[in-house]
Order: sequence, then structure tokens, then C-alpha cells
Amino acid sequence: MIAAATAATAAEQGFAEMGGKLVRRCGTPDLGLSARKKIRMALEIFRGKNAWFTESQTPVDIPVHFHIIHDGASGKVSKKRIEAQIRVLNNAYEPHGFTFTMAAVNYHDKPKWYEMGHGSATEKAAKRTLRVEPKRNLNIYTAAPSDSLLGWATFPSKLRKNPKMDGVVLLHSTLPGGKKPFDQGDTGIHEVGHWLGLYHTFQEGCEALGDEIEDTPYEATPAYGIPEPERDTCPQPGLDPTKNFMDYGNDVHIDEFSTGQIRRIRDQVGTYRSDLLSKTVRKNIIQVIKDDDYGGGGATGTGGGGKGGWQPIQ
Repeated sequence: MIAAATAATAAEQGFAEMGGKLVRRCGTPDLGLSARKKIRMALEIFRGKNAWFTESQTPVDIPVHFHIIHDGASGKVSKKRIEAQIRVLNNAYEPHGFTFTMAAVNYHDKPKWYEMGHGSATEKAAKRTLRVEPKRNLNIYTAAPSDSLLGWATFPSKLRKNPKMDGVVLLHSTLPGGKKPFDQGDTGIHEVGHWLGLYHTFQEGCEALGDEIEDTPYEATPAYGIPEPERDTCPQPGLDPTKNFMDYGNDVHIDEFSTGQIRRIRDQVGTYRSDLLSKTVRKNIIQVIKDDDYGGGGATGTGGGGKGGWQPIQ
């Protein structure tokens, strides 16, 4: 009876259920090996030419446009909760130089869009209608996504080719004041992490490059809920980074980024989202790509090769 009740609660809240527990599910898709390789090359070249930016806390101010998609009263998130989400984002990112400011909040009573699925015609219709200058803004869409997803995001490398789809989608109940155990706004932090270029900490498990960050230990599988403090699923050094925002723990558990992740975010912003930077900073950035993903020949003044082979972001 308890398991059945939990499953019913999960369905009502839009959460996934596993082993009698509500669990985090992110719909951000894997980029694939080839795309990730191109991105690694681009970031390596960017850092080689712009280390001053990577290693700095140069301010990056990101305007946020909230698009609240609702079905009547269902999903009609209050302005107070939206403001709280902005504060949560700033608590996580502002210590590293990234500030999110409220640009606008707009409400859209659109039942057909409300239960959009990832990559669906309804998602495309909503984003193409509502988006505001994706190169210069973060567009956040709240709704009640299908497939028990808490949200998803688009990676920076996809902006140039497909700006109409850029942004973050969040299950409305994950904003602060929503439904436990994803009720403190950390889903927003997680999905914005993807939007800024981070992978899951369990990317590729214990294999090869993992999440490509030197200071996040390898992790074989997602850490759901509130994991054991000594969780260690890979033979490589270090305990699993279960408290990292890019893992799958409950909101009360996840609370940190690593230094390497912040450096990667700066490299991604400088490479793919440079329109977020001030004119002064952009003027001093040496751009390394002119197309969507670095694929050889796209780097300015490098011959498309880079030097010395790629190393994990540190």
C-alpha cells in the first residue's frame, strides 16, 4: 500500500519514482561523442588565448525572461516564487561572478503547451513564439513537462545553429515553495548549469573522460535522494560528488560546484555565449570559433589544430 501511495504521489506531482522514492529526472540530452570532442577542442583553444577570463571572476550579468505556461490556475506560479528562484540562482552562481537579473515575467494560459515533451511540436511552438533574444538572455519556461521530467536545457554549442530552441524548461513545482523533495529551486541551478555548458557528474560513468572536469571524481551512476556520505562507485580516486548541483540528489542535499566546473562555464560562455558579456569584456576576448561547434578550420589564427592535446578542465 505504501509503494502504491508513493507512486500515486509521484504521478500527481510529475516526479519519477524508483524503489518507492521520488527521484530527479533531467531531460537534457547527451550531445554524443563527436560533438563533445569538437567542444573540447574549442574550449582548449579558447582557454589558451583567454586564460585571464577563465581564471577570473569577471562579472557576467545574465537577464532572465520567465515564460510561465499554465492551464488556468494549474502551474500559474506566483511572482514571489519566481523572485525566489532568481535568488536561488544567484546564491549558487554569484560567488563565481555570474549574476541573474529579472528581465520580465509573462504568463501564458496555453493548455496545449502546458504538458510539452522534450523535442515535441508543442515545445517548439512555445519557444518560437515566446523567446526573447536568446543570444543575450536566458529564457526560462515553466510548465508541466511530460515523462516525469523536472526539466531540461540546451547546451551553449547549439545556440548559433538553433537559437529558437535555446533556453531552460522547468517543471513549475520545482521553483522555491513547490513540492518536496525538489522544492528549493535547485532544479533551476542544475538546468542552468547545462545551459552554461556543464555535463552530469556521472557522464560516461567510470569510463574515459567522464564529465571532463578534473576536480569532480568519476561516478558510475546518478546519486538519487540523500546518498550515503561514503558513496564510491568508481575505482578512480575520490568519493562520488553527490553534493554537486550536477548530480541527482534531493534539493536539501546538493549545494556545490567545483572550481573546475566554474572554469568550464567561463570557457563555454566566452566561446559560445559571448553576447552575454559586456562590450568591454567582449572587446578583450579572442574569439576562436565562427560556427556552431568547433570542427577544424573554425578557430581564428590557430589553423584549427590547437597545441599539445586536450586535457580535462581543471
